[in-house]
Amino acid sequence: MNKNEFEIAKLHVSAGNFSRVLALVQHGLTMAAVVGAIFVIVSGLEVMVSHKPEALTALALVIEKLQISSILGYVVAAGTTLGWIYERNGKKRAYKDLGEARVLLERNDPYHPSSNLDQHGNTPSKG
Repeated sequence: MNKNEFEIAKLHVSAGNFSRVLALVQHGLTMAAVVGAIFVIVSGLEVMVSHKPEALTALALVIEKLQISSILGYVVAAGTTLGWIYERNGKKRAYKDLGEARVLLERNDPYHPSSNLDQHGNTPSKG
């Protein structure tokens, strides 16, 4: 690796770090927006209920008809499913990289002690 390639590698690492920082800032701003929206909704409901106490009964009926608990259950289930898919794809990517490195390392070794996984991290089919 010459000096120019080393500088390019350093810039690549620096760009990756900057990208991660921006992703973290974006996540923080998104969470702040969600909390802010919930705060605005709750404060609006508080004002509405404080002016007319019977509005609380009407609000309870609206919430009961919306079935917020089941909607929230679907959102949580979808979120955990997406999280599992993201994690599994990351593991597959790591297995693929490991498989490629193993092939390069063991290509001249007739007794290579590889696992039973294919290059993509899947269990190979019997057949």
